[in-house]
Amino acid sequence: MIVLSQLVVIRRMDGRSRTAALAAVGAVFATAWLVLGAAGLTGTGNALVAALGVVACAAIFGFGETMLSPARSAPAPAREPAPVLC
Repeated sequence: MIVLSQLVVIRRMDGRSRTAALAAVGAVFATAWLVLGAAGLTGTGNALVAALGVVACAAIFGFGETMLSPARSAPAPAREPAPVLC
């Protein structure tokens, strides 16, 4: 499942800036942590809501990890070959 979703993410990120992709990953991770924090604030009376919040946090965090791998493995501009001027 993760490998298939990474292939989809790689296609969607093709041609986009690595910096923008890493910024998007940061926003996704922040959202995951906010969801987890909200799940912790639900109280003991809403155990099901808290559990669903923890599951949602894991899913969002997993999506962020899926986005992070292609963004980090993309070639850096300094490592890309220079264009041939012939």
